[in-house]
Amino acid sequence: MNLSRPINLTLILAEIAASRLKTPFFKKDKPRGERILVFGYFGLGDAIMFLPTLRALKEQFPNSRITVVASRKSTAWEALEMSGCVTETLFFEFKEASAAERYAFNSELLKRNFDTAICIHVTPLQYFLPVLLKIPARIGHVVPWHTWWQPRPNWILNFRSVLKGFDKTHEIDRYRALLKAADIDNNSFKNDISLPVSEQSIAEAREMLLNLGIADADFVVGIHASVGYVQSWKSWGREKFVELGKLLKEKHNAKILILGAENESQFLKELAAEIGENAFAVIPPSGKSRWTLEPTLGVLKRCNIVIGNDSGVGHIAIAVGVPTVRIFGMTDFWGYKALESPHIDIWKNLPCSPCVSIGMINPNYNLHTCGHRNCIKTITVAEVFKEVEKLA
Repeated sequence: MNLSRPINLTLILAEIAASRLKTPFFKKDKPRGERILVFGYFGLGDAIMFLPTLRALKEQFPNSRITVVASRKSTAWEALEMSGCVTETLFFEFKEASAAERYAFNSELLKRNFDTAICIHVTPLQYFLPVLLKIPARIGHVVPWHTWWQPRPNWILNFRSVLKGFDKTHEIDRYRALLKAADIDNNSFKNDISLPVSEQSIAEAREMLLNLGIADADFVVGIHASVGYVQSWKSWGREKFVELGKLLKEKHNAKILILGAENESQFLKELAAEIGENAFAVIPPSGKSRWTLEPTLGVLKRCNIVIGNDSGVGHIAIAVGVPTVRIFGMTDFWGYKALESPHIDIWKNLPCSPCVSIGMINPNYNLHTCGHRNCIKTITVAEVFKEVEKLA
């Protein structure tokens, strides 16, 4: 049975206080890279942006064993594994774990004798203090306490990259800065976010779409109109996606795939029905809260274009080389914009946007206080269709 929040908080604070007495704050053992621990608590899009750093790390230490600690609640770990750089993935749901479960997991990690740890800015450092204290090189992002949404023991890191937010820095460069902080960056770093798509996944996607009546010669457009329920402010709008889908059918005789997770199945079916004939809800198999990443890549690879909100689906479409049109509103355009063609990002660049960056919100004007949301509401169907036409 999980301990109550107050008791868990007390235990965490006790661990921090005790560990601070033992931490070699200023000691910097240059990373050896033999046994590397990566905390992979990413969203899917963040994991895609981390791939260049992961690949550079493996290139710098080709004989290293890289262990990723992640949550099963995101498919981010699958993207990291598909890079071919990860030796093993361990799962730990730190928010739900009791003190005993946390102790047992930390004990298991200690047995692996890591020499280097990579701690991205959302790593819950306080849950892994016993492990981190034994790792000579602790590389991580430092987020100023006054801007962050929870207490964070930044002092445990001995190789640091300070994150500021709202600085027009791309997420790929934010992760690369971790390598630079530890002096293990090199000139061969590439902005490679590509993911491999197996022939089997492509064949399975083809068969599924043929069963829906979609032929190999058809022009296929993937639409990802959904967002997480806590991120509704990211959405361009259901009605606009419906209007766009109808326009694509009229002008290009397109077959429309409405993409999303099983827990969104009702929304996906309704959206397909509103678009009408030749629009199909593509839903994960029953019993799975989300597709595994591999078959998703196969479906995306079949699309001629993918259109959607700022979301993980848009990022993985780019990762498999499918032209995308993505619609940005309040989110961090500078951090997640596409870095090359044939991808188009639509963003209004209003004085007040973006108002969200690496978990921080603009204290003066943000998604909670905005009364108009013009950054996304003023993006019209005609405007998006015009950009799609460039890729069609």
